[in-house]
Amino acid sequence: MNNQFSQRVSDIIVYSKEEANRLRSRHIGPEHLLLGMLRDGEGKAIEILSKLNTNLAAVKQQIEARLKTEADDMLLPDAEIPLSNDAAKILKMCILEARGMKSNIADTEHVLLAILRERNNMAASVLEANDVNYVKVLEQATLQPDVNSGMGFPEDLSPYAMVIHCGGCMLNEREVRFRMKCAQDQGVPITNYGIAIAHMRGILKRSTQMLPQVRKILEKQ
Repeated sequence: MNNQFSQRVSDIIVYSKEEANRLRSRHIGPEHLLLGMLRDGEGKAIEILSKLNTNLAAVKQQIEARLKTEADDMLLPDAEIPLSNDAAKILKMCILEARGMKSNIADTEHVLLAILRERNNMAASVLEANDVNYVKVLEQATLQPDVNSGMGFPEDLSPYAMVIHCGGCMLNEREVRFRMKCAQDQGVPITNYGIAIAHMRGILKRSTQMLPQVRKILEKQ
């Protein structure tokens, strides 16, 4: 079954065992798989959690705090710890999640989705307490950009979560304002790629220091 996992998922399974050893857990559960993902610190799952503004350090601390109350101090640091039935189920479910998204390889986002779909586990409980749920992760995992070029602009924006527009150098002000109004009327956020890139690189707030009114709006986000 290992060839159905990405290399990163295979690494995370190894990390999860090491996390279980470190925390003196009697078995490797879904919470240890999540700790393995957090320890790895990269991959699609971490990217999605970051986009959802999840406090990863807080999630890690909350899981560890719960696990420490169940720790078995009699376990040796290198003890062979079995995979729990719940964790085994998660690893099977993540393959199904991958297939549902037309992927032959289960990656970290599929493991995260499986944890949240199952729900009845410590990892899901902590994630949901931090405002992360299956629907939000699925939306991020399946988000696909649709590129439109030229003078055309879709009349129906309902399929889109957001419009990221170009600088409009080939358009006049009236056309740009018309497109902004179309998006506003349909309840679809619209911005330009300069602002989007600045936000993704974490420099948007710093770049608006000379614009106090804009700064106040950003600080509310």
